Amino acid sequence: MNPLRVAIVTRRFWPLIGSTERMSANLAAGLAGRGWQVTVVTPRWQPGWPERITLREVPVVRLPAAPRGRWAAWRYVRGLRQWLTDHAQEFDLVYVTTLKHEAAAAVGALRGRVPVVLRPAAAGLRGDCLWQIDTAEGRRIKRLCVKADGFIASCPAAERELQAAGYRRDRIECIPLGVTVGPLPSPTVKAALRATLAEVNRALEMPRGAPLAVCVARRYMRDELQRLVAAWHPIARRWPNVRLWLIGEHGEREPLIRHIEASNLAGRVVPAGVFDEVDSLLAAADLFVAPTPHADRPLAVLEAMAAGLPIVAVDSPGTRPLIADAEHGLLVPPEEVAPLSAAIHRMLDEPKLAARLGAAARNRADAEFTLAEMVDRHVTCFQSLLHQNQPSHQDRPRP
Repeated sequence: MNPLRVAIVTRRFWPLIGSTERMSANLAAGLAGRGWQVTVVTPRWQPGWPERITLREVPVVRLPAAPRGRWAAWRYVRGLRQWLTDHAQEFDLVYVTTLKHEAAAAVGALRGRVPVVLRPAAAGLRGDCLWQIDTAEGRRIKRLCVKADGFIASCPAAERELQAAGYRRDRIECIPLGVTVGPLPSPTVKAALRATLAEVNRALEMPRGAPLAVCVARRYMRDELQRLVAAWHPIARRWPNVRLWLIGEHGEREPLIRHIEASNLAGRVVPAGVFDEVDSLLAAADLFVAPTPHADRPLAVLEAMAAGLPIVAVDSPGTRPLIADAEHGLLVPPEEVAPLSAAIHRMLDEPKLAARLGAAARNRADAEFTLAEMVDRHVTCFQSLLHQNQPSHQDRPRP
């Protein structure tokens, strides 16, 4: 049998950083490591970016006209559909990490020729399913999406949303996200990582031995970040040396900085920006805070679990499958400042509790949410789908 060939279509990919981007990169590398021929197809967000690169031994094709605005989005989707049509014979399966325009382009171009599997990029109030219901464009796109050959949900909440939206239950597979659990950093390694990060960004300089909390933030998390800043007031009064780093893309960076400065927390709450990977940041940290209640991006919490960090997270459908309250971390009600602040205070004030919860979270990630398991389950799902839809895919013409 020839190596199976899969195209992963994703709107955002490296060097853009987020849960979908990291999941796509990890899955692509994992499939390639099992002998599959994998190609990532994504927009070229900046004109100066090369059209083709190789990341972790996986070829990446960047199509022109990144989807900024209606006209650019139309050009991008048209170009994607044409590219998939032209290259259909080069793939046995196409995997799309959204239920939006890319999904419609793939199903429209390939239905009946190449199996298409769709994965919602997000769930909850900002999720793909709700967008398909609430917008005329979404409803039009859904009419194509429901014709896909398979659907993958990354958590039970996303699976329930797909079912409630009318997607066929027998075509939905729930495959949890996976992470790699590596060795824990020693105090010497942690100090060295902090020193290196401070060299990259002077704003990240810290007092020696001071506790460090990190939050992986998204562009849409304005309200959540403002609540986290408000929750940090009593923390900063109790522990003046404690630092909070906000990692990731902040769509309204200047208002966030002004809010931090107005709160007299400049230097203690730091919008640290975007990093190519989060492993070193988590290894440098002592605490992880997840202030969003949305179920769409649990990967950041899983990565913190794998790093052995004590976690304070908002209780939500996305965090409950990962963290049992007071067993693997502390869960707090959404949209409330005082419980969030109290949970952070407790983690800092009770180091034995923090260490126990961090160790339990790490053990659970290692037992139930490994990257190898995630890749293996995708392999099984894809192979089953190919057997059902295209039993002789290995005999198709090869380029």
